[in-house]
Amino acid sequence: MLLLCLSGTTIAGAGVDVITVTVEGRGPSLPEAVSAGLALAVSQVHGMELQVEAVSHRSAQEVVSNSEAVETYSEESSSWVRSTSRGLVTGFSILDKSMDGTFHRVSLEVQLPRLRASVSTQRVRAAVAGFSKGSSVKSFGAVRLLEDRIAMYLTQTRRFSVLDRASSAAVNRERDRVRSPDVTHLERVRLGQELASDLLLTGELEQFEARQESFTFGSGRTVRQFYPEGRLSLRVVDVATGETRFARKVERSMEAVQDMDQRWPALLADSLAQEAVRSVLDAIFPIAILHVGSGSVYLNTGGDVLKVGELLDVYAMEAQLLDPYTGERLGPIEHRVGQIRVHAVNDKQAVAEIIEGGDAVREGCICRPRATTGPTPLPSPESSSSAGPERESDFSEGVW
Repeated sequence: MLLLCLSGTTIAGAGVDVITVTVEGRGPSLPEAVSAGLALAVSQVHGMELQVEAVSHRSAQEVVSNSEAVETYSEESSSWVRSTSRGLVTGFSILDKSMDGTFHRVSLEVQLPRLRASVSTQRVRAAVAGFSKGSSVKSFGAVRLLEDRIAMYLTQTRRFSVLDRASSAAVNRERDRVRSPDVTHLERVRLGQELASDLLLTGELEQFEARQESFTFGSGRTVRQFYPEGRLSLRVVDVATGETRFARKVERSMEAVQDMDQRWPALLADSLAQEAVRSVLDAIFPIAILHVGSGSVYLNTGGDVLKVGELLDVYAMEAQLLDPYTGERLGPIEHRVGQIRVHAVNDKQAVAEIIEGGDAVREGCICRPRATTGPTPLPSPESSSSAGPERESDFSEGVW
């Protein structure tokens, strides 16, 4: 039977706290009771099991049999703790020890280093993974490209802590380096700190193609035009319950081009990803006005989610609506009060000018992008040369 309580924290160094916990361990021998208490302390703080080597028991016996009273760990016990816990315990003190029938019971005060969580980990945690391809999509390359773009734009919103699922192999190789004996024990604290996601963005890429149409003139000359089109079935799933919290179809098309523009897969994936992330952001964290002054408003969203020149409708919110059958909150009543145009964007925020609504556009209002009609134009090669593929053959007609 094991018992744990958290008693306090002290700063050990940059990015690392020392957590002091009080535990009780019980076992058939005194060393095994101590080992059980240490195992509990490590599993509670670091979320991992502590493997105790049998050869350590002799040292443990010598350590725990020295005194009946409160005892601070010696140099020998410190060495035993580090070798047994792989550096996940910096030290311990024996507060009390007693017999429970034939079993030994000990009360320990254990010091453990813990990596200090960053502010971003307090955000809603989201992972982008598990997208499938529809029967008309010829390659999983389009799916991987779309997942990468969605994760990128989701990160730029700064509303979510986005967990990387695409680079698992590379991350695991780096963790193996951290487990190396050459790495200090404080560095090993970083292991076991992996975060679990709250939400999973997944779905199916139903369409991803450049539709071709041919026109033959009276002179016999034939002109081919290509229409990049994509359709995505998007779902946001609550990982803990498996409940689908949000579902939407996202469709994007681009203007026709006479010559096949080999940048179209990257550009179409960008367009689909931006629309998908916008729809999620709009449903969960709508763009909000933080400050109004001198005809300009400051928004809490930046990055590539917003574009200079883009129009946003502004809405004032009133009382929340409740479903009379389920009691579920359906969101507030929204009244359109004006319109703004984005004229500056940085990584964390955007600035827009008020073009309609005047004083009705104020702090606390939310903004939603105006619905656009018609296909998205392909940018000129000069304005987006970096968006093209590394190998033209990867994006050739028929692959996607």
